[in-house]
Amino acid sequence: MIKYMKEYGGRSMSNFYLEEIDKKLNNPNKNVFICYRGMKAMGGAVAQILYYNLLCCNHAELVPFCAPLCNDGVDFEQASCRAIAKTRVFIIVINDDFCTPVLSGTDKLSKMFYNADDQVRKELLMLCNELLRRERLRSEGSPAENLSILPVFAGRAYGGNINKFLQELTRWLWTEKNAKRTNELAWESLRGKGYAEGSFPEEKLRTAFDKIVENLSHQSNAYSIDYNFNPAARELINVTERVYNEYIKRAEIRDGEFVWIGTRLSDIGQTGSMFAGAVTLFGETDERKNLFALCDEGSSRRVDHNKISEEQDQFLFDRAVALANSHPRARFYFYNQSAYYNVHSARDNGISLGEALGERYICVNAKGVLDTLSDKQKFHRFCDEKGLKGALLDVAEGSVADCKYATVCKLLGVREEEGHKFILQRPIASGGNGTYIMTRENSELFKNFTGEDKRMLFSVYREDNVPVNLHAILFKDGVLFTPGSIQIMRADYEKADNSSSVKRLMYRGADFVEYDRLARLDDKPENRVNGRHVAKFKELCAALCEKIRAEGYRGILGIDGMIYGDEVKLLEVNCRFQASSALVNRALAEQGFPSLQEINLAAWKDGEKAANYAKYLDGLRVEYSNYSYNYTGDETHALHVFNAVNAAKKAESGEGVLLGYQSKALSGKPCFPEADGYRPLPRELCKLDDNAHFYRLVFRTNICWANEDGGVNLDECVCEPMAEFKEKICEIAAGGEVSAQSLLALKIALLTQGVNVSAEARRQHGGLRPATNDAVDLQFGEKLHGVVINAPLSNKFQDFSPFRIDVREGKYFLSYYGNELCEIRFYPQDPLANNRTSKGFLYSQVAYLSTDRLRVHVTNSCIYKAGDRKKECKFCNIERDPDNGIDLQSIEEVVRRHWADHETSRLRHFLIGGQSPAQNAATIDKVVSIIKIIKNVTKGEKYPDGADVYAMILPCDEEGIRKIREAGLDQLSFNIEIFDERCAAKYMPGKSENKRETYKEMLLKAQDIWFKTLSKNTHLAFQQIRSMVILGLEPRESFAAGMDWMIGNGIQPIISLFRPLRGTPLEDCVAPSMAYVYKLYFALQKKIDAFNEKTGDAVPYYMLGPDCICCQNNTLSLPRTVRL
Repeated sequence: MIKYMKEYGGRSMSNFYLEEIDKKLNNPNKNVFICYRGMKAMGGAVAQILYYNLLCCNHAELVPFCAPLCNDGVDFEQASCRAIAKTRVFIIVINDDFCTPVLSGTDKLSKMFYNADDQVRKELLMLCNELLRRERLRSEGSPAENLSILPVFAGRAYGGNINKFLQELTRWLWTEKNAKRTNELAWESLRGKGYAEGSFPEEKLRTAFDKIVENLSHQSNAYSIDYNFNPAARELINVTERVYNEYIKRAEIRDGEFVWIGTRLSDIGQTGSMFAGAVTLFGETDERKNLFALCDEGSSRRVDHNKISEEQDQFLFDRAVALANSHPRARFYFYNQSAYYNVHSARDNGISLGEALGERYICVNAKGVLDTLSDKQKFHRFCDEKGLKGALLDVAEGSVADCKYATVCKLLGVREEEGHKFILQRPIASGGNGTYIMTRENSELFKNFTGEDKRMLFSVYREDNVPVNLHAILFKDGVLFTPGSIQIMRADYEKADNSSSVKRLMYRGADFVEYDRLARLDDKPENRVNGRHVAKFKELCAALCEKIRAEGYRGILGIDGMIYGDEVKLLEVNCRFQASSALVNRALAEQGFPSLQEINLAAWKDGEKAANYAKYLDGLRVEYSNYSYNYTGDETHALHVFNAVNAAKKAESGEGVLLGYQSKALSGKPCFPEADGYRPLPRELCKLDDNAHFYRLVFRTNICWANEDGGVNLDECVCEPMAEFKEKICEIAAGGEVSAQSLLALKIALLTQGVNVSAEARRQHGGLRPATNDAVDLQFGEKLHGVVINAPLSNKFQDFSPFRIDVREGKYFLSYYGNELCEIRFYPQDPLANNRTSKGFLYSQVAYLSTDRLRVHVTNSCIYKAGDRKKECKFCNIERDPDNGIDLQSIEEVVRRHWADHETSRLRHFLIGGQSPAQNAATIDKVVSIIKIIKNVTKGEKYPDGADVYAMILPCDEEGIRKIREAGLDQLSFNIEIFDERCAAKYMPGKSENKRETYKEMLLKAQDIWFKTLSKNTHLAFQQIRSMVILGLEPRESFAAGMDWMIGNGIQPIISLFRPLRGTPLEDCVAPSMAYVYKLYFALQKKIDAFNEKTGDAVPYYMLGPDCICCQNNTLSLPRTVRL
């Protein structure tokens, strides 16, 4: 080695270096491990030179342990295990023959290479085991250093292609040929040596190895040394410097630089170079950058940051004080000012962080004013004293002893029989921690409520509300406001009927996009929540901030409020940055404006005026929303979404990934993951608190929508499913009989969340037949009663759908969160779609196959899309086409050709409908002619009266109804779509010109005509006169009243779940929750059962329609054979 150093290193071996080597060789705490194959190639030489460079360098922390040479009798297990247990950096030296197959034969060379292979295997497996050991220590709360991995490529190793090397390495270790030897070496060598505890399965070992592969796969981690050997020593000294700089050396914090103390590292992600360090609960630990995160320092530990614990306090205290001691010029900036006073060390006589840091803080208000504003009870009293009582939501004060349903009713002045729900709040809490929902059903859960602070606040729970938030920054001379956001709150009901325990009403995210939409809406009856309400909220915030400013408060705070009915109320104040602050910072950064942290800092400077910073916030548009993924007892959805984001197409420029790559639904609207140290690991390797934070996703679009009840719908591909809902669907995978509840849950979920289809499945059998509303129709087998479900393919957040279809041996299989549910079938492509009629029409312009029926168009142009399109339906995605006048000859030609193949295509019946023609006598005459064409073409032995024909048209007069019935029409639907006149005018202005009462009147007339023509089978009228209604575009109350009218009169309801379609004015709208739809089905079914009992028929003919299983594909209905 001295020869190498002299000949190639160009450095003299002075006594100084020899002394250093001697000291370090005898140092028991070696923390750099060098792994290489042997001395017979350049890799070995590089490893040895690197070893001596590390010895000779003057970095006291770098003490290497070099893997033993390939000699017989090496005491591998003891020496290497002792060394790697203390290692901080693992350097793997790679040359071209690193994974060369073992030579055959018994000669000395073969034996040496065999030993070398075994040696490297052992070292890599030992590294795997060491990673597992450290993970276990961290999960148990014991300290354990991070272990960094650095690859060094010697010569032209694999052409510098790291991925190629990794493929070879993986093959070498885990192919069937080598896996047995790999496992034998792993556990024969390590078991019983006091190093490996227990026998881990191969999967766990592979997990650790995958982690190594992931580390090695980053090109920036690698260092390459070519065959030009003269400068090799200098190159290797550079490697040494890199190890020191990247893994050991810490950056110095200079005057004027700040250390952030907060929740997430991503909270300062858009603040540029303002911070020289951070201590957070979630983020990364990198001592070189002065970054410390609880989740990344010890283990994969995820905590509930809203539930303050001694562990969290101690971590923040220890790391902040350590940084203060090692960097005397650092100053500390807090996410939550109260942490300065309230974070204590349990080990140091309860000393607070403020006492430990002294005056080295910025932007912290006096404790008295913080305590007043942060305590909900004191805050209400403060507002009372300042004349703002009417601005706040009414609450009643009490104690934990009052947490009884009857007592709360009495405190709030409401009657028990009214069945109200209540909000119970502890005075000091955040993020929903300490906020509970009490119902009559779950009230027993609260009778033993306790806690150090016995105080409680009570209020009536208003389910239909829009929770809102504003940032305010208080300067000495004025107040600035950021744009507001909708707060996304989640009530953790476990059961669809709310009968189970209610956990907490939790904050989960923010939506600035939807708030901005509401702020721009005119104050008109059609807009339930509008700009007037938003302006009122800001007005109340301004009045409150003036009172707070008069108390001497300075800097940032957040104000929560609520819009419900026509009321706007304030709820509470948070003396801190908000979980949504990072979204405002994104918008500011895009404009090159200072961050909220910088503006907040300016507010504390006496010479600064609010007007100087108003230009940054006035008119700012924050086009972002975010959602926090937490541990709610099940991490399946959070992991699924995380993996989907990682697999998504990277944005062409800048940060983020593009979702909707199949549908282009979010083209140009990237998603930004904020992992904050989250990484998927086997459950046994990470410790999770209930409601622990995983990560956040930031969207450049809205994820929620203010509905017609004055509440908020949240996109169900983004958020987690209700526990019971998921369980019901998973039961299908277990085999056995499928319950009605499971089938219903599956259908609602597929209708709402859609399905992803693998590329291979799309290619099979000529591709997928397009279905109504950008979807695909899935056919299920007998086990699932032969249902057909219309599953969207282009939902806004399609990537996050838990459903996927793959192909295996030519068959299609549906999976749910990776668990295979069942086999499914697709309808084949329509082979006639691109044919042309003798008049030149495409067949698909005249009619198209949809499940087992042919949809025949009266026209291919909608009267409501004509002209300025002010009358078009906002939810419709039918293309605007000129009326090409589809003639009866072309219709007959297409019908006849399709019927000729009906056995192959499984065509059974016909639907006349599609776009809306002018509803006049000429249209009715054309419909009559089409009915006669279909009946004439299809009449035969199997269908003596012709195939069934169903018309879905605008309401016509009694004479028109009689004509189409006499022509042979079997089923008729006048689609009310929306019962509420206000909402009908808002969402379908053209169709709403026909009043709802007109629809009802003509439906009853049609039913009467059907009764008179059905002779003995009059009950069939209950199946044959229908109306389609859309669920999700009107208040629940008007929908329920409309359904009561339909059921009371025996008009068959066809309930279509609202689906936001790409390219329509409502493409960003959000459908109602799956839980609501699930509950609604049961409620309606009870009323339908009551109607059938009243008719006295032995067979219950009346049902949620339609009665055809295939035609139920996109409706809230189940086959008649399925009973709840």
